[in-house]
Amino acid sequence: MGIERDAPLRRLAFIIEYEGTAYRGSQWQKQLPTIQGELERAIREMLGQPARVALATVLAARGYPEQPELGAAIMVPRDLEPGTLVFHAGTDRDPDGTLRVHGGRVLTVTALGDTLAEAAKRCAAACERIAFEGKTYRRDIGWRELRLGRAGAARG
Repeated sequence: MGIERDAPLRRLAFIIEYEGTAYRGSQWQKQLPTIQGELERAIREMLGQPARVALATVLAARGYPEQPELGAAIMVPRDLEPGTLVFHAGTDRDPDGTLRVHGGRVLTVTALGDTLAEAAKRCAAACERIAFEGKTYRRDIGWRELRLGRAGAARG
């Protein structure tokens, strides 16, 4: 396992490579919540059989990817269901503290569940509650797996 660090001025991002596969960005935003214990053990666990299932959905700005509309105020409820995380990507705060759309891929909503069906339901509910003008996202994330019957009990 190797860890490579890319450090632009305002951010620090890690790319983790395991057995020739690099994991970065939205790939980690779905998997990060499943990490438990010491890092290498957790990564091996995560890449194999996680104890819980995670599903992630990107909330994008209208016009993404060609010409995303920027500036809309974002409302993220503070009382999202436990096991739901919101990762910020294309967001910024204006001088009065209002969270605003500042890029095409605005937020990634990650939800955990004991089954894929539970994680999908929790993720969809959170995506519906987060509000900003022009919010777009795919509503079919994970449904292929659900249709194929791979959404049963948690792995692990």
